[in-house]
Amino acid sequence: MKRVLGVLSLLGATAAAAHPRALPMSYFASTEPKGEVELEQYVDLVPTVARNGSGDYVGYLETLLATELEYGITDRLELGVYVTLVPQPGDGFNSTPQAISGNGMKARLKWSLAEEGSWPIDVALYGELVFNHREAEVELKAIFERQLGIARLALNLVAELESYWAGGRELVLNPSFGVTFEVTKMVHLGLEYWLHLELPIVRPPNINGWAFNWGPHHYVGPAVMLDFGRVWWAAAAYVRVSQGEHALVPGDAYGQLWVRTVVGVTL
Repeated sequence: MKRVLGVLSLLGATAAAAHPRALPMSYFASTEPKGEVELEQYVDLVPTVARNGSGDYVGYLETLLATELEYGITDRLELGVYVTLVPQPGDGFNSTPQAISGNGMKARLKWSLAEEGSWPIDVALYGELVFNHREAEVELKAIFERQLGIARLALNLVAELESYWAGGRELVLNPSFGVTFEVTKMVHLGLEYWLHLELPIVRPPNINGWAFNWGPHHYVGPAVMLDFGRVWWAAAAYVRVSQGEHALVPGDAYGQLWVRTVVGVTL
């Protein structure tokens, strides 16, 4: 382990610093410097349940993968392009969770409204287009950031308009808030909260009443980031603190635990 840390530290010392995300669910207002390129790999793991070939409920680990390439168009305007993948279960399952995302593409722009630190609160605006095998989506985000000594706070106000190929349209709210502390230049520790709430505009044809996946779902948990300069790694484990009385059934995508890990590398 010491050898691995030593190699990563050497990489950080011999190359430009990366653009780390100390809070895996929240963006900060800063952007990639002009001409810089960074590759980020996301992995989301959500334990839930599925129905096997015999009709029994069994534990199921929902897995969501996303690969993002970020590019600094200017010092305050950043382009991001994603590929998303939801691995499919084997033939032994008759019913699995409705994945949070789908197999497809995303593209987004993030614009920092002023130079970092020139305003009391740094502000950025973010717009994203999503197309995958189950939906088309437009996402708008307002990002607020404040540095207070070793503490860094981030607030993301997020709204999405989602239209499903199978029918149905909804407004989705996904705000998040977190604080991270720079314990050392390499080690950052934090706490993050996020909410998921779906508000149907046109109900899907096969759903009556209020579906569990629509929420509201509240998650909170600790986060850690290791920053090696051009390479960084962040992870968080969130516990669902809402609807604790709900017993998961096949089709439920929001388990009691949600884990996200992100690795970033400056190219």
